[in-house]
Amino acid sequence: MAAPLFPHLNLLFKERGNAFLEGGGSPNPEVTLNRANRAGHAASIQAQIRNYSALAKRAKEERHAKGLPVIAGGVPFLLRIPDEDDGTLEFLSEKLGLEIVAEYSDGFLIVSSEDLDLVKVLDLAKDFSNSVHGSGKMAEILDIEEDPFSPSRITRILDERLQGEWPFLDDLELILDISIEVAAFGLPKKGKIRRSSTPESKTVKHELAAKNKQIFQALWDDKRLDRESEIEQFVKHYNGEICSISDDSHIVDFPDSFAARIRMSGMGFKDLILNYPNLFEVSLPDEVQNPFGQSSDEGVETPDFELMAPASGSPSICIIDSGIQENHKWLAGAVDGAVSRCFIIGKRGDDVADYVKYGGHGTRVAGACLYPYGVPKTGTHQASFYLLNARVLDQDNLLSLKQFPADLLNEVVNHFQKLRKTRIFQHSIASNAAYRSSRMSIWATSMDL
Repeated sequence: MAAPLFPHLNLLFKERGNAFLEGGGSPNPEVTLNRANRAGHAASIQAQIRNYSALAKRAKEERHAKGLPVIAGGVPFLLRIPDEDDGTLEFLSEKLGLEIVAEYSDGFLIVSSEDLDLVKVLDLAKDFSNSVHGSGKMAEILDIEEDPFSPSRITRILDERLQGEWPFLDDLELILDISIEVAAFGLPKKGKIRRSSTPESKTVKHELAAKNKQIFQALWDDKRLDRESEIEQFVKHYNGEICSISDDSHIVDFPDSFAARIRMSGMGFKDLILNYPNLFEVSLPDEVQNPFGQSSDEGVETPDFELMAPASGSPSICIIDSGIQENHKWLAGAVDGAVSRCFIIGKRGDDVADYVKYGGHGTRVAGACLYPYGVPKTGTHQASFYLLNARVLDQDNLLSLKQFPADLLNEVVNHFQKLRKTRIFQHSIASNAAYRSSRMSIWATSMDL
C-alpha cells in the first residue's frame, strides 16, 4: 500500500453515511419584520428617497451655479441590504435601475442613479405596500442613508491614512490613487439552444456568443471612455494632472473598474470625493521600502573565487528592482547585460546601474538569488542561471509616483518574455504600509497573472 501523502496528519475517525446539509439559513429578522409591516416599510423608503432627491437636486444646482465641472451621472448614496445577497443586487440593478458602485461585507452598498427622483424605487415601494407580485424584494432594502455626503460613505471611500486629513485643505496639492466603477449593462440574452445540439446548432451558438461578446465589449468600452473623459475634464478644471490610468483588462475581459493616479488640489479632490457617483476608493500611492535594510560592507571578509557563466540553455531569473552592479565580480559572470533595461520614466533605457547607497538593493537581491547558501570562499563556481536586470526603483529605492506598479510589472514581464522567454521574476518590492482595502489591488492581480 502506498504511503499516505501526509503521514503526520492522522484522521481522528472515519464514518460513512448521508451528508447532513443545512437549509438556506435563518431568515433575516429585519426582512421578516418588513414583510409583516409592508405599509410602514414602504412609507419609510419613500420618505428616505424623497429626502435624498431633494438634497441631490440642491447639490446639482449649487454646482451649476458655481461653474463647477459637469458630472453626468447621479449623486451617490448608501443603501443597506442583507449581507451577501446576490439576488437583491440583481433586483436593485435590473428592477430599480440603480448602479452598484461598491459592495461591503456588512451589507452596505454605494449606489447611484441618473434619475434623481428615483421613480422606479418609489413605484416599487408603493407596489410592495399593496402586495403587488414582483415587489417582494423591497423588504430586503433595510436602510437608505439619504444624505449623499454622509460621513459613513466618505469613511468607506478614503484610505485610513487620509481620514485624519479630511476635509482636505483647498490649496493643498496631493497625489492620490482613485478607483472608478465601470459597470457593463445590456449584455443580450444568449438564447436557448438544447444541450443535444447538432454541429450546425453548435456553430450558431458560438456565433451568437461571439456577437454578444462584441456587443458587450462596445458597451463596456463606451462606458469606460465616457468616465475617463469625465475624470480628465474634472481634473483639468482644477489645473491638475492625470499621472496614469490603469485597469485589469490584461487579466480579465471586462474589468469592473479602472484606477487613476492624479495630482490635484485639495479643493478638487474634495469635489470629486463628495460628488462623483462612481468613485469607490481614494488612497495614498504606495511607497516602497527596502525589506533587507541598508548596511555597509565595511569589515566584511572578501571571498576570493571565480564565477563562471551558466551552461548553455540555463534558465534566467529577472531581478525587478533598483538595478544591478553588473560588473560586480560576484555577479558579472551570470549577468546577461544585452537585455538589461531601465523602466523608470525620464531615465535612459540603458541606465541600469544600482545607485542605492551601501552596496545597492537590486545588487543584493541578485546576490541572494545567486548564492542562497552564502558566497563561496575560494575556487570556481558556475552560475546555475542567468541574471536579468530590470531597473524600476530610483537611487532612493522608490517607485516613481507617475508609474502604476501593475502597468510596470506588465511592461517588464512582456519585455523579458519576448527577448529571453523568461518565466521567473524576483520582485522584492514592498509597500510601506499594510494593504487596507477589502478588494484585491491591481498590483496584486498583476503578480498573480
